[in-house]
Amino acid sequence: LHPDLDVSDIEAVKLLELKLNSILPIIKIDSVNDFSTKKFGIGIQDNKIVALFLDNADLHTYPDEINYFRHLKILSLHNTKLKGLPESIRQLQSLEALNIRDNNIEFLPESITTLQHLKIIDLGLNQLRLLPDNFGDLVSLSCLNLENNLLYCLPKTFKSLKKLKILNVFDNQIKMDLVVDLLPKNLLNCGIGGNCLSQTSMKSLKRFFKKKCAVHTQRKS
Repeated sequence: LHPDLDVSDIEAVKLLELKLNSILPIIKIDSVNDFSTKKFGIGIQDNKIVALFLDNADLHTYPDEINYFRHLKILSLHNTKLKGLPESIRQLQSLEALNIRDNNIEFLPESITTLQHLKIIDLGLNQLRLLPDNFGDLVSLSCLNLENNLLYCLPKTFKSLKKLKILNVFDNQIKMDLVVDLLPKNLLNCGIGGNCLSQTSMKSLKRFFKKKCAVHTQRKS
């Protein structure tokens, strides 16, 4: 590890490597939404570990050792066989991007809504049926991917996501007639295909957004 690395991060790496029985290499990170390729390792900026990628690791359960990384901004647990996240995730108060795509996650803890710096969440390809009631407390959220889940509704607080620009709910079980009024008016891009859509709901969506948002009912080829 880098000799000038924050002492608490050095200890955290040692504990997590012991838990995983694997060495975490240092990898390059370009941005907080750099989830395009699966990675395994840590990203360092200003002598602090700000990114942790455990993609494809055979985890099954969330390692508590992750919470020891006090400066973490990016966490990627893509395809790690997770079924859920613990309430203790609230300890990652610097987190800006969370990728837990392609797992078996059935629920999210209420504590995830306390992560006030969280801007990007990728929850695609899971087993979610509901979002936490206080999901609207994620005041910094700008990009949310919920495609290929089992969602049938959105929480009433969803419309409080004032900074949300990109929303993907493709291939869920959402009755769009019932959630139009819950969508934030500042959305710029919204994928809604593969849900319970009617002509009435499409008209309502067009009226609601007044051409300010690109509404997609089919995936781009």
